[in-house]
Amino acid sequence: MTISYDLGRRHDACASTGEPLKAGDEFVAVLAEEPGTDDLFRLDFSAEAWERGDRPEPPKEVFAFWHAVVPEPGAKPGFTIDASSLTALFEQLDESDDPRRLALRYVIALMLMRKKHLVFEGQCEREDGTRVMNLRQRGTLPEHEPVQVVDPMLDEPTLVAVTEQLGQIIQVADS
Repeated sequence: MTISYDLGRRHDACASTGEPLKAGDEFVAVLAEEPGTDDLFRLDFSAEAWERGDRPEPPKEVFAFWHAVVPEPGAKPGFTIDASSLTALFEQLDESDDPRRLALRYVIALMLMRKKHLVFEGQCEREDGTRVMNLRQRGTLPEHEPVQVVDPMLDEPTLVAVTEQLGQIIQVADS
């Protein structure tokens, strides 16, 4: 499976109001899609616009979103996302059979495992042949039901490309 994401960089203005996003402002980064295409693109909304209900203009739809803060000038490119926001994005992508969402959720799971927020409990194969990783949130007891993450069977170049593109826009805080 080959999946491509062009996640882009943070925009300097709210996609809804056009007002500048300044250092310290909270905003919502949105991956949007246009039905019938495989293209994903990024839009940024001020927190106020998002809370008011502003979303991508139809026919565009929200694919995934996360909350962030505009960094100070001169800060490292991209932005830092805390583990709870990354976990919320991970959970947002649950229960989808869209190959792009499965791939994104899988890569985010790998990032959360690397940061030790998720613990690998093993993997299994479902009756339909789908491979899944069983994960546990750090700090939960082993008898809790594991979180299952479908392995989208990405080839290595695609996995590396998706991970690099996601890593270019998201640096996970060590929280």
